[in-house]
This record gives sequence, C-alpha cells and structure tokens, in this order.
Amino acid sequence: MAGIKNVIGGTFEDVSEAVVKPIQDEVGQAIEQGVQSVTGKTPLPQDDSQSNAFSQEELQSKKLEDQKKLKEAQYKIQWWKKLDEQQRSVREMQRQKNEQRLQVIAQEQKKKEEVKQFQLVEKKQKLNESQARSQAERKAGRGVGG
Repeated sequence: MAGIKNVIGGTFEDVSEAVVKPIQDEVGQAIEQGVQSVTGKTPLPQDDSQSNAFSQEELQSKKLEDQKKLKEAQYKIQWWKKLDEQQRSVREMQRQKNEQRLQVIAQEQKKKEEVKQFQLVEKKQKLNESQARSQAERKAGRGVGG
C-alpha cells in the first residue's frame, strides 16, 4: 500500500511540476506586466543565460530521474519475469510428480488385476482337476462294483 501512495504522490508531484509551476510563472508575469503598466516602468531584460542554465539543470535532473525510474521499472519487470519462471518450474515439477504418482497407482492396479486373474485361473484349474479326479473315481467305481 505504501508503494501505491508513493506512486500516487509521485504522480501528483509530476502534475504539479508540469501544470502548476508554468501557471504560476504565467500569473507572475501577468502581475508584473500589470504593475509595470500602472507605474509606467519598462521591465528590465532578463538574463537568458541564467534562465537557460537553470532550465538545462532542470532538464538534466529530469533526465536522470527518468533514467532512474526506467532502471527501476526494468528491475521490477525482470523480478516479475523471474518469479513467473520459478512458478512455472514449480508447477511443472508438481505436474510431473502427479503424473508419476498416477502411473504408479495404475501399475499397482494392473498388478492386482493380474494377480486376481491368475488366482481365478488357478482356482479353475484346481476345480477342473478335482472334477476330473472325481469323475475318474466314479468311473473306476462303477466298473468294479457293477
């Protein structure tokens, strides 16, 4: 939340510099012209080199500030990209682990199914053998007793 306040505060400062200061300068010049017209004095020529140097200084500081903001923005973009990549990596690892877990479960179920089928086949074989023995005993018994 403090970051948002800083951004909003910075925006208001930028608006103040861009809008309010030029208006103040224009109002000051208008007042100065009004006073001069009433008093009849002509304004003294302003030293352009001084105002030009000041504007160059402002321009230089504005460029430095813009560069600083640009570097900060680039840093934040890189940080977010890195975070996004890390999250993707973690999600991919989780997906792979889940896939492996599901494969293990499927293999275990397949083994259980094979064991059941094997047991069923064994049971049928034992049943068939016992039926064959009992039939052989019955046939053998008839021949002797009959």
